[in-house]
Order: sequence, then C-alpha cells, then structure tokens
Amino acid sequence: MPPPSRFAALSSRLDALPDAPLLLAYSGGADSEALLRLLLLRLGASSPRRLRLVHVHHGLSPNADAWEAHCAQRAESLGIPFLCRHVHLELTGGDSLEAQARAARYGAMAKAMQAGEILLTAHHRDDQAETVLLRLLRGSGTAGLAALRAWQDFGPGRLWRPLLGISGSLLRGWLAEQGLSWLEDESNAAARFDRNFLRHEILPRLSVRWSAAAASLARHAAQAAEDEALLGELARADLVPARQARPECLTMAPLLSLSPARERNALRLWLKELGWQMPSRAQMDVLSGEVLRAAEDAKACLRLAEGELRAWRGSLFAVPMLTELGQVAAQAWPWPEPIRLSSGLGWLKAQPAETGLRAPAPGEAVSLRYRAGGERCRPAGRDHSQSLKKLFQEHGVPPWLRERLPLVYFGEELVAVAGVFVCAQALALPGEPAWSLELFQPAGICSWIEACR
Repeated sequence: MPPPSRFAALSSRLDALPDAPLLLAYSGGADSEALLRLLLLRLGASSPRRLRLVHVHHGLSPNADAWEAHCAQRAESLGIPFLCRHVHLELTGGDSLEAQARAARYGAMAKAMQAGEILLTAHHRDDQAETVLLRLLRGSGTAGLAALRAWQDFGPGRLWRPLLGISGSLLRGWLAEQGLSWLEDESNAAARFDRNFLRHEILPRLSVRWSAAAASLARHAAQAAEDEALLGELARADLVPARQARPECLTMAPLLSLSPARERNALRLWLKELGWQMPSRAQMDVLSGEVLRAAEDAKACLRLAEGELRAWRGSLFAVPMLTELGQVAAQAWPWPEPIRLSSGLGWLKAQPAETGLRAPAPGEAVSLRYRAGGERCRPAGRDHSQSLKKLFQEHGVPPWLRERLPLVYFGEELVAVAGVFVCAQALALPGEPAWSLELFQPAGICSWIEACR
C-alpha cells in the first residue's frame, strides 16, 4: 500500500472526474499506465461502462506490434474496451518527425472519440516544463507559452490532462510501489529529438541549480494561459464594431483606430475563429502595414496557407486560395446546355426566366471569354456604354474576382457577364423567351460578390 500522502496527491487529480464516457490515450508507458490504474481505482465496478482505451500505432519502432499486443492484453485482462488506430507518417520535409507523429496521434484519437466523450492523456508537470522550454526557444507568443491546457475542446468532445500538476518521478515511484510494470519506448532516449534533449540534458541540469525549475515553468504556463484568456476577452470586445454579417469580412476602420498591439491581437483571434493558422510576426507586419493601410485602389494581399487576406472598400476579406489563372481559353457554348468552365472555374447554366437575357438567334454562335482589357457594355437605362472595370466597381465585384467571371458573347457582341449583369441590347423584349445565367464557382465566388455589394 503506498504512503497515504503520495496516493492522495495522485488521487486528488481525479476529483474533477466528470460523469461522462471516458477515452484514455494508452501507450502502455509509465504515465498512461499510472493514469489507467488511478482511473480504475476511482471508477471501481463502473470502469467497463465508463472507460475505453485507445492505442495509436505509429509503425516507427520495430517493437510497435509488440506494444499493441501488450496494450490489448492489458485491456482484456482488466475487462476494458480497447481499440487501436494505425497511422502512416509522410516523412517528407516540413515539420519534424516529432510534430508529424503528434499531429497524426491526435488526429487518430479525435476520430476514435464518440460524441460527448472525454479524452484523457497522461501529460504531467515535466511534459509541461519541456513544452514551455520548446516554445520559448521557438519564439512562441502568449498562446504558445500557455503550453498544455488542463481542459480544452477536442474532436466531438473534450480533452482533459488531469496530471499536469504531478511530477513524472512521483508517477513512476507509485507504479513501482504497486509492483506494476510498463513499456519503455526506446526512442525516448534518443537525444536527436528536441523534447528528449530537453528532458535528459537540459531540465536535469536546471533542476540541479534551481530545484523547482519544472514547477516554475509549469506555473509560467498557467500564468500565460490566464494572460491569453484576458487577451481573448479584449480581442472579442475589439472585434465587435468590426464584424460584418459574413464572418470572413471585417470593417477596417475600428481596427485602424486601435493601438498596433490591440490590432494584431484582434486579428489573431479573428483568424483563429476562421480556423486559419497563426501568421508569423513578419506576416502580421505585412497585414498591418501593407494590406490594412493600402491605398484604396491597391491590390495588396497577404497569402497564407489557407487563403488570402485582402482589403477593399474599407473591408478586410479572408478569401479562399485562388490560383493564378494566366490566359484562360475561350469556349464555344452549346446553348443552353450546362457548360464546365475552363481552368476549373466551375459551371454555367442557362435557366428560363420571366426577364433576362434574350435567346441567341438561329445560327448565332455563343461563346465564353474572359477579360482581356477594353471590354464595354451598356447597362439597361443608360445611353452610353461603359468599361467593364467601371461596371465591376459599380456592381461591387472585388478586383481579385473579376478575371474569373465568364463573359458571354453572341457572335462578337458581349451580351452579359455571368453572375453580374446583362447588357441592355441583349435583354429579352416583353413576350420573348428570357434566360437567367446561373454561375456555380468553387470557393463560393458568387456569394463573395453578393457580400461585397
């Protein structure tokens, strides 16, 4: 029987155990083995009904199959449901092997969760200290330095790390006193991995000089998490006057009235809400200096992994990634059949309507072309034609979308810009068949035009 004080320190970490189904991330190592045993003691006879185990097989070690078998056998002996998820890592540049394995592991566990289930991981105080050091060295901001959170939304449920305040040595000591065994991953000793280097080389030396180093780093993470929460509250308040009906659009004037730090703070929250990765400090400088404060007719753009940030008519737009088109070939349109547009620009359909474009005359060729410059159209109710550039401005078509709109020609005459307007001379007369043009484009381009008007 372990000393009451040690067991109490461990058991107390589960005082917040919710009345919900639980999924334990189980590697068979010391940490997850200790958390499993603590859960069994707390849950008692209800363990098989409340608890499942998930093991992720990375295939990186020659022992991976044996580890899976060990974990499956352990679960069977305890009468706990067990599932294993195999992941394949694409080891090609970019993130480190550690980062790729971690992303794959969390992705697999999220998919394994059931609605409302709580995923438990056995991260402890030493893991927290290592994470803080890693992120300090990588120049992370407050959000990064908050490191591992005790609770967070995850997959279809929540993620809980109940052991963050416990040292790894205490967990192993308790397991040893219980006579319980665990698996050892040989890669945990490989100093080529950043986290292992900190674990075996740096943190022990820090602890010799500062005995509470790991605890201090963990407290720093807790303080950073609190600071991040306050920054989030401030950002939400600052975004209120800038928000528009469409979440991908912000009014820039309220942002430009903020201090630079508050402006960046609000923009980071907005991008986080959209599910975009956080830009670097250099990218934030471009967004603030070259996009938000660009001249009205400028084509300033910040391209990120998920898309582009563009400013136009006093608004900031988070636009889906648009590929460079180059010269788009003209197409003959077998009117009125639906037609797939060149360069992956979607589909165009002609539908009968009460008013709209006239039908082409017998033998009149119908074609689709794209802007080459100099095109003109006379809108209904006007005496003179105007350039498409001017008409696009009037109709609120953003500059970055104009080259993607098909121009409809009857013979050599421009009769319509699909999704925007019909030229006056091509409108159907009363009693004549009329057609509307329905444009279906990727990334919701047509709905973007509506949002910008």
